[in-house]
Amino acid sequence: MASLIASAAVAAYALLSYESLPERVAIDFDFAGRPTRYAPKSELLSMLVLLVAILSSVTIFTSVLSIKRHTIVERYPYLVNLPALAILIGKLSPQLRKTYIDRAFIPLPASILMLNLVFFLPLVHIIIEAARTEFFPSMPFITLSLTIVFLIVLFTMLYYRRIYKELRSQVT
Repeated sequence: MASLIASAAVAAYALLSYESLPERVAIDFDFAGRPTRYAPKSELLSMLVLLVAILSSVTIFTSVLSIKRHTIVERYPYLVNLPALAILIGKLSPQLRKTYIDRAFIPLPASILMLNLVFFLPLVHIIIEAARTEFFPSMPFITLSLTIVFLIVLFTMLYYRRIYKELRSQVT
């Protein structure tokens, strides 16, 4: 839900800022942050709408997946593309199985929210810069965004590794 609110907030900000943008805005940049391609401001808005739609769809999908986790794992175990985890979970008691399924699925919406924010912040920054100078100091911002994405993925992987190790110790 928070991801959808963030999506709506970015879309609203873009629509409210639309009139203050120059007719042509920079939409592509080199690694030094210099614009390499300009387009009508409507193209910037259409890119934003597309990104918001994609990220909102991913948010809705992961939310449904997280809410319906027990039904999905019980009825469609082949959809859980974690064979080792699925084999180990199958060896647990029903109550312990539910606990591990919860631990595996509940963090998904939070991870998606963090990734949405990482993608939305550069968009907001681009809109602000396009309204002012048509120049986007991309390298520091891109480096920061990629670092945050890397950390989110790293912590997610470490989290699932810890769950897997605990699960193996429960089974053996």
